[in-house]
Order: sequence, then C-alpha cells, then structure tokens
Amino acid sequence: MAYCSKCNMIVQEKDKFCSNCGASHLSFYTAGVLPRLPSQLPPKLLPYEPIPPRPNKAMGFVGMGFGIGSMVMLAMALFCLILGLAFRLMEGIVYGVLIPIGSSPYSIVGLVLCAKSLRSGNKLPSCKAGFIMGMVGTFAFAAALFFIIFFLVGN
Repeated sequence: MAYCSKCNMIVQEKDKFCSNCGASHLSFYTAGVLPRLPSQLPPKLLPYEPIPPRPNKAMGFVGMGFGIGSMVMLAMALFCLILGLAFRLMEGIVYGVLIPIGSSPYSIVGLVLCAKSLRSGNKLPSCKAGFIMGMVGTFAFAAALFFIIFFLVGN
C-alpha cells in the first residue's frame, strides 16, 4: 500500500498521480519507508525587518494649510497691535493679543499634522514650512497669553 507524501492519503501503487492533491507518483511512499526529503531545503528565514511607514504627503499639505491660516491671523494681529500701540488705541492692543489666542487651534493642529507627516518620512519643503509656521503660531499664542497675564491683568 502506498501513501502520498504531500497529503498522506492512500493511493494505488500503479497510479501516476494522487487522486486527492494531484502529486506525481515520485512523491509516493510505502508504509514503513520514510518519505523522500525535498532536494532543496527552504532558505533560512531572515530576521524580521520592519517596513518603514510610507510618507503621508496629504497630512503635510493639510498641516501647511493650517500653518498658513495661522500666519495670516498672526499678521492681522501684528497689524492691530502696531496700530494700537502707535495710536494708543486699547482696542488695537486687545485685538493684537486676542487674535493669536483665536488662531492657536490652527497653529496647534498644523504643528501636529506636519510633525506626524515628518515622522512618517515626508521630506517635502511644504511640510517643513508648515511645521515652522505651526511652531511660530504656537509661540505667538504663548506670548499673547504671557502678555495678557502679566501686563493687562496685572494693571
């Protein structure tokens, strides 16, 4: 009685192929005889190499958009602050301080999106520019809070 070495099903010795898996008669073996070893051993498994993440370009462009939005708002705030200080208008100073606080979500979201995009391997200049704009907007927000706490509330 013969057995197929691939699926271990009983086959007739006169059969040329296994009726179960289709293996040729060269892979049959009889009971008590060890099945043939493959002539070629499988290659050694290489150590696990993690696949680097693909750069997320869309996230970098969206982050840059948020960064540009925060820079526009910071330019408006600087304009209001300069006019308020030049003409001694309290409204201009207040707007110059409150606009960076209002633009802080844009700066923070742009900063986070660009940072994630840079960590994924994005090397586009737009992503780096968005990251810098987000940093500037976040620092302007911190400076506006500092100004409110120490100068406006302190008086």
